Amino acid sequence: MKRKYFSYVLVFLLPVIILASGDPVVGKGGMAATANPYATDIAVKILQNGGNAIDAAVAASFMLGVVEPDASGLGGGGGMLIYIKAEDKFYYLNFYPKSGSKEEVKQYRSLGSKNDQNVVCVPGQVDGLITAVEKFGSKPLAELILPSAEMAENGFPLDNIVAQIILDNFELVSKYPSSAEIYFNEGFPRMEGELLIQGDLAKTLRQIASGGRSAFYESVIADHIITEVNSRGGYLTKDDFRNFRTEISNPLISDYRGNKIISADIPQSGAFIIESLNILENFDIPALGSPVKSAKSFHLIAETLKRMYTDRSEFLGDPNFSDIPVEGIISKPYGRSRSLMINPEKMSPENYKDTETGNPFEYLQDSEAGELSTDENSTMAYLEYLNSPDHSGGHTSHLSVIDKDGNIVSLTQTLGTFFGSGLTVDGVLLNSIMTNFSRSYKPNIIDKAKQPASAISPTIILTKNNGAIAIGSPGAGRIVSAIIEVTLNILDFGMNIQEANDAPRFYCRKNEEFIHAENRFTEDIYSTLKAMGHNIQLYPEYDKFFGGVHIVELDMNSNTFFGSADPRRGGTAKAVE
Repeated sequence: MKRKYFSYVLVFLLPVIILASGDPVVGKGGMAATANPYATDIAVKILQNGGNAIDAAVAASFMLGVVEPDASGLGGGGGMLIYIKAEDKFYYLNFYPKSGSKEEVKQYRSLGSKNDQNVVCVPGQVDGLITAVEKFGSKPLAELILPSAEMAENGFPLDNIVAQIILDNFELVSKYPSSAEIYFNEGFPRMEGELLIQGDLAKTLRQIASGGRSAFYESVIADHIITEVNSRGGYLTKDDFRNFRTEISNPLISDYRGNKIISADIPQSGAFIIESLNILENFDIPALGSPVKSAKSFHLIAETLKRMYTDRSEFLGDPNFSDIPVEGIISKPYGRSRSLMINPEKMSPENYKDTETGNPFEYLQDSEAGELSTDENSTMAYLEYLNSPDHSGGHTSHLSVIDKDGNIVSLTQTLGTFFGSGLTVDGVLLNSIMTNFSRSYKPNIIDKAKQPASAISPTIILTKNNGAIAIGSPGAGRIVSAIIEVTLNILDFGMNIQEANDAPRFYCRKNEEFIHAENRFTEDIYSTLKAMGHNIQLYPEYDKFFGGVHIVELDMNSNTFFGSADPRRGGTAKAVE
């Protein structure tokens, strides 16, 4: 039977609800916010012991891989945005996984499937974290890793969030004895409060602590991973591991109403945060008020998101394999051109799926305009991929840290989907990043030693009021919209960072017939949006579908630090005492 969509429909998904406080954590010596209390605690401890923000972030990152193993860890990768105060300079570290270099990798066709292990890309997490410490840290690597090894060895009681995710992924985890013996107890998923012990992971962490990069990438650990993955149809080689290197580059920088926006370079999605803000800058949404109060503001943001996601699906890919018009995407004139396509009074076009792609190639300096894809099947294949069940969850993890000297880290890390591939080798749960490639969409089509497009977007904001904010989120495609909406709440609507995080969220893109929204907007908002042509699909009040934003802030006028953990997740923010 064909599914019908009404003006709004309540969808009963399992929510993660924590009562929002409205007040951020406040301190004077630094701040950390992560997706798990253990990770936040170790970050603060490192800061208290004289480490800088990079040391603290790396220690927290290793800890997240232990205590939130479903979302990230040694078998995955990510991106880290760093601000070094003494240099007044930003660096972006891209350690997202890459496909293997075998020619056979081009035969990959299992889009969104975990039926075999050809979903595993070369993990970048270990190289990324070690590179960060070597280039920007001040503590010995072992000091940052050993607390995580001890946690894995001694175990910790599962919280309700990870326990529920283990249950939700029962079929995947149960396929592999090496994973089932960790996450199951006598054949049943471990429950909230049960001790999760990861002995093999502890051994691997200790080897990395003593041997560094080579202990993971040029060792029996790498050999074991390659053998196990390739025996199940994978494409990895020893050279793939040996040659993996984190890319250090300049991040993308723009401004929004006098505030500096710094975000992840491609093939991650910071460009599309900037594009959205460039579009919205052409509307006086501060005067309209937040979407909680103004349906017109809600509408303008939704129409912006719809166009941004349309462009993202057309243009994002590995720049080493395709010409990506980044300068055009983030240019102010291009944002202006996209804003002119928005009708402030009603949805345009009348159907979400008819939203047109822009042409940022026209806004490149000293370049001829490029050609857009005209292959409708190719574009639809990519849109179907973005809407597939494997890419609809709240997987991935984010942490933010600022130290007493004003150094800042915004770090997002992932296994791809919850529990990644499901396969564990030497305690390392391996990623499913190959599922991020497209079958036929050219910028993101599979190739050898290539990074797929990713929604991760670690971001830093330097405000016109002499403040510094680190922000980021998990949440698959909703990562970008979550960061944009929280940023608007802070910069345009005058909310503190916890109020901005608590506020209800929504999500809109062209290949669906409705806007996803939490159920805390008013009936007047919904009815006005309906009159403007929108359909709304409602979710519980604080739903993990809409990300897990973790924010730290420094008010440089008062030298006061603020922290916020998303009430949709089990994370915490904590100040240095």
